[in-house]
Amino acid sequence: MNLSVKKKLLDDKKIPAVILPLSYNGILFTRALHSKGVPVIGLIKSKKDCFYHTNSCEKVLCSDLYGSDSLSKLKEIGECAVVKPVLIPTSDEGVKFILSNLNILQKYFLLNIPETNTADLLLEKQKLYKWGKDKFLFPKTGILNTAEDLKAASDDLMFPVIIKPNYRDANWPADLDKATICDDRESMLDAFEKFIAHADSCLISEFIPGGDDHIETCHVYYNKGKIINSYTNQKIRQYPPLTGTGAYISSKENEEIRKITTDFFDSHIEYTGIGGIEFKKDARTGEYKIIEPFVGRPSSHFYNGLGENFNFPYIVYCHIAGMEIPNYVQSKKIVSQLDEEFELQAFGYYLKTKEMTVWKYVKTLFTTQLFVRFSIKDPIVGLVYCFQVIGRLIKRRKRKLVRQTNQAI
Repeated sequence: MNLSVKKKLLDDKKIPAVILPLSYNGILFTRALHSKGVPVIGLIKSKKDCFYHTNSCEKVLCSDLYGSDSLSKLKEIGECAVVKPVLIPTSDEGVKFILSNLNILQKYFLLNIPETNTADLLLEKQKLYKWGKDKFLFPKTGILNTAEDLKAASDDLMFPVIIKPNYRDANWPADLDKATICDDRESMLDAFEKFIAHADSCLISEFIPGGDDHIETCHVYYNKGKIINSYTNQKIRQYPPLTGTGAYISSKENEEIRKITTDFFDSHIEYTGIGGIEFKKDARTGEYKIIEPFVGRPSSHFYNGLGENFNFPYIVYCHIAGMEIPNYVQSKKIVSQLDEEFELQAFGYYLKTKEMTVWKYVKTLFTTQLFVRFSIKDPIVGLVYCFQVIGRLIKRRKRKLVRQTNQAI
């Protein structure tokens, strides 16, 4: 452990926060807390990651973020700290890791996280659908374990359909999507075979009509069954289109999905911690259908409110640390958040389909309040990211030239 980390842990005037992991999801959490003067420590796997260069927190390198090395580093942090730090997971694997080591970690850290049974139920799509299909509005869904299941389930659904894995763990291949839209039986079988090679089972669901901007999210924070605050927003673009990760997000107050979300979490006795639900509005009926919940950790668009001084991470920190909780209220102000990595890919796709122009993309950049990688107050992350993108483009160009040369020979 380096001296700068120890210095934060030995200061008894402020309660430090520990983020697991420091990723594209965790970076905005650290910046949000850092802006309030909170000492923050982030666990990260590699110095090559552009987020390692943030000035919003101290970094602790872990060879395995969800294994013995991470547990050892967390114990070392806890033993060194003068006051118990707040521990925040920012991924599903982080939630599961903390729950599986709860007896050890709660000795060293302040935590507010759902019970193991609740997390398991809500994180695994099969269990969630079986539990909730008669209580809440889900897309019509079938459960797939074999190719025979695929045929039986698809007979009850009309194309297009969506196939997704039951659960994606930390070993999920980076180049494999989290869901695939299928227009026929051939593409459906192909998607199932790709996913089932890395997952215990899959789900097949009806495709809900509507574009990326039909997807809206309600974020909540609970303590023992009591809601503390909530925030709602809307995807404008995502990548891959229709099934991917939010690229461009905008604030949008929506009392309807707020009510459904609170009913959902209220139905779990004394739910506690961060949560939320991603919905899609059915273009045919106007109904909001549950796509997936976020359990025990923030989603990547949890931070949209920072653009209107709605600091959700600070609410979480203050509550867990036993401090006075700020009473933020969502306004009607429209603020936006952009993830440079996914937005660049989404722009390339929509440029080809002529649904977007270069001018519209540039205008988006100038009207966005919050960027994941680029920040005036945290500039090195963006610079390193630029060099990484340039490096990837050069490597891609070299591979293309090699292929062309080999074909010519």
